[in-house]
Amino acid sequence: MKRTISRAFSIACIFYYIVILLTTGRPLGIQLLWLLFAAIPPLFVRLRCRPALRRLCIVLLAFGLLCAAVAEAAILSAIIRRPDPQAAYVIVLGAKVNGSTPSRSLRYRIESAADYLREHPDCKAIASGGQGPDEGISEAQAIADTLQAAGISADRILLEDRSESTEENLGFSLALMESDGGSTDSPVVIVTSDFHMFRALRLAARAGYQNVSGKTASSMISLIPQNHLREILAVGFYFLTGRL
Repeated sequence: MKRTISRAFSIACIFYYIVILLTTGRPLGIQLLWLLFAAIPPLFVRLRCRPALRRLCIVLLAFGLLCAAVAEAAILSAIIRRPDPQAAYVIVLGAKVNGSTPSRSLRYRIESAADYLREHPDCKAIASGGQGPDEGISEAQAIADTLQAAGISADRILLEDRSESTEENLGFSLALMESDGGSTDSPVVIVTSDFHMFRALRLAARAGYQNVSGKTASSMISLIPQNHLREILAVGFYFLTGRL
């Protein structure tokens, strides 16, 4: 029986370490959070002769799973919300650009934004995203170019091309919106990937947006488990650091 338990938790260890590898490139805090939970199964096995410590491992693991379930419920609740039908601005959050070509994730966001902009001709778009060291153009420029190719006129598109994070996306976009005549009360729709919407809306509220909703963009089906696992840890990390 003990050998079976040990094997089961060894498999759990392997799963945890695979997830850690999938989070490569994420903030260091998220990596450390994964390592914390990854350490629980081997400790559980090693401490099988110490009931008190073993119970502590069980409690920590159960607490971690409960927190993950709560975070996932929040993520899913944001996905199913409907966007404001009377938005004055649509903020398209940037994602990876391959040279000058939007990645699939960014293309899905642009397509979702273009659908809304075509249905609401009085609404303006804010293309938000700076240029990474391995990107040929800024994410904002890639968004703007693709929106124009989709039939959205250039005079409806504002460029925010300085940001390097979601918080900066939203902060710089708000300043740009205010310089265009908008305000924190202006109805705004944020367009981002479905799994990212909860965090984006919470960060927008912290940035000062008072009338904000979201329109989700699809994500690749094959990446759903990876994206949601990473986002659960991101939500936990932002919560622990007081940024949500």
